[in-house]
Parts: sequence; C-alpha cells; structure tokens
Amino acid sequence: MFKAAACLILVFISTSAFSQKADSSFQVFRDAESELFVLQQTTFNSRKENERFESNKKFIGVWDRIVADPRILDYKFEHLKEISILRPPDNKFMLITWNVPKDDGTHAYFGYLLVNNKKKIKKGWFKSETENTYENFKLIDRSATVRSPESYVGSPEKWFGMLYTQMVPCDGYYMLIGWDGNDKLIERKFIDVLYFNSAGKTFF
Repeated sequence: MFKAAACLILVFISTSAFSQKADSSFQVFRDAESELFVLQQTTFNSRKENERFESNKKFIGVWDRIVADPRILDYKFEHLKEISILRPPDNKFMLITWNVPKDDGTHAYFGYLLVNNKKKIKKGWFKSETENTYENFKLIDRSATVRSPESYVGSPEKWFGMLYTQMVPCDGYYMLIGWDGNDKLIERKFIDVLYFNSAGKTFF
C-alpha cells in the first residue's frame, strides 16, 4: 500500500515538474502574445491610417523577436483573432498572414512562413543527406508589380499578398484560400498553392 502511494506521489511530482518545465518554455511566446493582443486593437481598428501603420510596425517588431525560435511551431496563439494562423496536420509549418486597411479602400498584407524543412545537403560528388532544418521567412508583398496573378509563381520574398483563410493539404501540396480586399468596390478571392521542392525551397 505504501509503495503504491509512493509511486503515485512520484508520478504526480514528475508530471507536475514536466508540465511546469514545458509551461515555462513557452513564456516568451505568452509574453509576446500579450503584446500582440494589445497592439492589434490599434493596428486593425484605429480610425486613423497613420496610427494603424505605426502600430503595425510595432506588431511586426514583436513577431521579429520570436520567429527564430523553432518552439513557436508548438505554441497556439489562441488570443489573436485579427490575424490568420494556419497549420497543416503534419505541423510542417505555420503560416501567419494579416491585412491592414488603408483609407482608400485597399489593403496592405504582411505575414510569416515558419517551416520545419527537409533539405538535401551535398556530402560529395555523388552523395547527399537529408537534414531537417527550421527556417523562418518574412512574406514580402509584391502584388503591385504582378500583372497576371493567375500564372504568377512567387516565393516568400516575392509574395502575392493576401489574407489566407483556409488550407487544404493534398499529396505534398497545400491549397490555400485567400482573400484580397482589392478596393472599395471589389473584393477578390484566390486559390493559391504552397509547395516545397526537393531542395526545400518554398513557392506560392
């Protein structure tokens, strides 16, 4: 009886210790989420355009501080309702996008792609090895320079900006449903495809 009770106490202590350790490892993300939660009120809801974009600079700054840490892929930003965060079932990546409205009815788009990537590393003339590598990319909106979005192939640095609202994984490809508030009169929806080639490079 005593041994059983001792084992239960030991299991409880071990479980509690593990929970506290895991919990504390996410503290940096909880702190960042608290900052982002406050900033999003002004970034997305201020009536003044200059206030929205000034707040957005700070919003981006918070993300810049935390995206280099691969543990971010395991943290759920449950309190950020003004942005889109998509993850596939295999947890290969986290896709973060948001839009800031302008006074003229158009929108500016921002985001990050955080990836558990597989890359082939050359080890000689005829040898290569596959390595798992965490990478983070800031999405740079180049849509203003794209004349034919239906045939455009982009990358994180040359992204056709939009707000991604849904994702459907399909045999190594990820179909993305995107929204673009084109102007005061027209809203557009897109079907985009995210995929990674054999070298681990990302394409939209």
